[in-house]
Amino acid sequence: LMLDNLVITKKTIVTFYTFGKLLDYNPNLLIIYDGYNDVERDYDYFFESVDYKSIDPIIRLMMKSSYETPIVIWKLYNMHKYDTTDVIKFNPDNIDDKVLAWKNIWLDVCNMQNEYGFKAVITLQSLVGSGNKPLTLEEKYHYKHHDQEKKLQYYEQYGYALSELNGICSGTVDLRNVFDSHSETIYYDQGHVGDNGNKIIAERMYNDILPLMINDLK
Repeated sequence: LMLDNLVITKKTIVTFYTFGKLLDYNPNLLIIYDGYNDVERDYDYFFESVDYKSIDPIIRLMMKSSYETPIVIWKLYNMHKYDTTDVIKFNPDNIDDKVLAWKNIWLDVCNMQNEYGFKAVITLQSLVGSGNKPLTLEEKYHYKHHDQEKKLQYYEQYGYALSELNGICSGTVDLRNVFDSHSETIYYDQGHVGDNGNKIIAERMYNDILPLMINDLK
């Protein structure tokens, strides 16, 4: 890549590097399970100028180190910070740019479908409090602790962006309400789910994607 005074996203580079590798296997179908990290991460995680001034160089060096100890220390620090903070405030700064980047990266992938002969289905992940699932005590804690009420207001923008991919991608699946009929504990933090949650998601995605697979077999 030739970069000249551009603001780029880490996700764009990683996505297209991975995408290039996937093309070596001649895939028929790509299922993108996405959204949680995109709304969760701060703007600087995705966007950085070429001079890399936006991120502490010491932290950058630690995360690039081949030694595990600095990485473990950094993770323990973040765990301690989260565990000792009543409410982890959601930062909505630059949310419009984050949503636009999310939409554009998958738009670019979907526009390559005909050229490379694959189908792409983009999904939007469920987060604790999205949809109408009755929350358990544990899930209510995660909802409050991670400032989900505020976060979900901005996560709505990803839903609008997903709808804009309809008719361009082979399919889109909005999973934000996938757990509406389940009252048991599904989430073990603000977005990750356990085995039962993964099973429910897999069944929903299977049912939504099956028509695409059947059409290919005709």
